[in-house]
Amino acid sequence: MLVVSSKEFSANPLLYMDKAIEGTDVLIRRGTKYRIKLMPLAAVKRTSYDKIESEAKQKMSPTEFRQWLRHYRAIPEEYRCNPFDIIEDGDYFYADTRNVEEIKKQDKVAEKEMQRGDYVEVTPENQKKLLGL
Repeated sequence: MLVVSSKEFSANPLLYMDKAIEGTDVLIRRGTKYRIKLMPLAAVKRTSYDKIESEAKQKMSPTEFRQWLRHYRAIPEEYRCNPFDIIEDGDYFYADTRNVEEIKKQDKVAEKEMQRGDYVEVTPENQKKLLGL
């Protein structure tokens, strides 16, 4: 991060604009209180949403949506799917096909264990015994 005074910035604005375009965070300070972050227009938040993002925006509060969107967009596009098709609240965990596939694998393993009888049913009667209490 590069912090410059407003005087330094006004002496050579193109230098600092170029640095911002290259990806360096440039903060311009005025005294000790005012700071401006210089960034290229391409880095400014996107305000258009795809179909899935629009659906999430309608179903969530603004705060929940911002958090959800940050996580959703962190998933590589080739692994994204519509989480609302899987779970009603659209949890971003289910927006990643890798997570969905892992859950399906675990479900198959659990189903086979249940068919073989290799599982322990937790009931109020045997709960203390299982926990060693």
